[in-house]
Amino acid sequence: MAVRDGYAWVQVPVDDAVRSSGARAEAAFDLRTLEPRRLRVAWPDGASCTVEFGELVSVETPGAAPGAWPRIPRRIVAGRSGDSASLSLTIDSASADPEGADRPALYDLDQLRAKFAPARVEEDR
Repeated sequence: MAVRDGYAWVQVPVDDAVRSSGARAEAAFDLRTLEPRRLRVAWPDGASCTVEFGELVSVETPGAAPGAWPRIPRRIVAGRSGDSASLSLTIDSASADPEGADRPALYDLDQLRAKFAPARVEEDR
């Protein structure tokens, strides 16, 4: 563990494909709360990608006491070094749906676009 930029940074295990490329992954945790704040993968050539986690919110979970509710970031921003493009995900509200993982429609991009009508969707092909 190393402390820098006001975070506790720890090395994160990576799979064999990433490891063979020489990449290194590390995660940053808030020193006071130990909540995750950032994930970074860096390659030997200097390229890197970063995912930043904003304010964490509790997910209301039926059958669990409020103190036991999981916490997720309200905002997630991912980007690559040397690139002005980024991906930003903002969650307005969160509640657990135990049956949600079994609904393939939750992972169908066309259905998600139709349902939520985002203001802008950019694809990198």
